[in-house]
Amino acid sequence: MSLFGNSEATPVRYGAVARELAARFDFTLSESVEPFEPIDLWSLCEQPFRIGVVYGPSGSGKTQAIARLGSLPEPPVWSEADSIADHFPTADIAHECLSAAGLNSVPQMMKPYRLLSNGEQYRAVLARRLAWHKPDTILCIDEFTSVVDRTVAHGLCVSLRRYLLPHSRVVVASCHADVIEWLRPDWVVNTLDGSVSRGGSEVVPRWRLMLGEKIAVGILGE
Repeated sequence: MSLFGNSEATPVRYGAVARELAARFDFTLSESVEPFEPIDLWSLCEQPFRIGVVYGPSGSGKTQAIARLGSLPEPPVWSEADSIADHFPTADIAHECLSAAGLNSVPQMMKPYRLLSNGEQYRAVLARRLAWHKPDTILCIDEFTSVVDRTVAHGLCVSLRRYLLPHSRVVVASCHADVIEWLRPDWVVNTLDGSVSRGGSEVVPRWRLMLGEKIAVGILGE
């Protein structure tokens, strides 16, 4: 199954600079460029699911794909002096959402946002999105685990999955294949070719390394 549509190629006009650069690198100019889009996720999201993953390398159209499900939110505003915990309506919600986002340490919760590391800031933003997420909508997370190390990413996947089940629905976009195994999604969309791998929440992926310039592509277990 492929989610790529049949959009027409876009004509491109090349000026003197583009032609000179192309000549330097023996690049053959084409009269048109094939678009990334459309990758339509709605056909998958209209069916029962809990976790979906949009997977592919940078520049392959992941953000465009999940943006079709709804506008991606602006980053939340943080007070320079207040702790990140004080940006939640109650202590219970702060603890639940920060823990789900992988910020399990009380000292972390007591710091102002500006004093957190890049990875901690990413998780704090995710925690606030969880706190205000409406269960009847799809939570879309772009650049999932892109700024954290893989040990933290594993913990985040496990805690987020535990938090989301059984009622919420989430679609994440990531260039990291390992999150597929850790999240155990219901489906994975590969933005390189628009293909869909389906599996249950208990299916553990296998990985196949494609030779040449291709990347490791996740293949769900049979």
